[in-house]
Amino acid sequence: MSKSAFVGAPSADATQFIRPVLEWVFWITLVALYAQQTTFFDETLQNYRLGATGWPRGLCYVAIAGATGQLVSRLLAIHRRTAENSDSDGFRVQRNWSQTAQHLAIFGFPFCFLYAVPSVGFYVAAPVFILGLLLLLGVRKPRTIALVVAIVFGLFLLIFTRFFYVALPVGSIPAFYNVNVTVIEFTRYGK
Repeated sequence: MSKSAFVGAPSADATQFIRPVLEWVFWITLVALYAQQTTFFDETLQNYRLGATGWPRGLCYVAIAGATGQLVSRLLAIHRRTAENSDSDGFRVQRNWSQTAQHLAIFGFPFCFLYAVPSVGFYVAAPVFILGLLLLLGVRKPRTIALVVAIVFGLFLLIFTRFFYVALPVGSIPAFYNVNVTVIEFTRYGK
């Protein structure tokens, strides 16, 4: 007989809660490693009171909040599902190989992006990355894809290039370098 993770709730198999908690621990560990790496360039900047590590650490806080929110929502969903199915036998959802491959592709695609950025530059790789990620996530409507790519990439340009002047990689391949520099000049100066 298993005990419930919530007091007063129907009994639930405790193993249901292990995966969400382990995923949360993984993301928190990854964010902690990232935050630790920011100490290598922690310098005060004259025109930016948060310093060189301001926005990277801000992203860490957002990632921690997102991971914690995801954990809470998944635990609540498990709790609700357990309460609804308390009178029936527990069943296990079977995943097929294509779902597993899709999940691995979604997880691995950002690493491909990180590998490509130093060569082709952020301003060329980012729209391709956003497009590819949307396709991997199952978005198929051309209008939706175009709007999401335009809005997300436009916000990147506006925030990081126009307002904060963040030096994002421009690529080492000459043709891509020229495209990246043109995008930067257009975004910053309107040329």
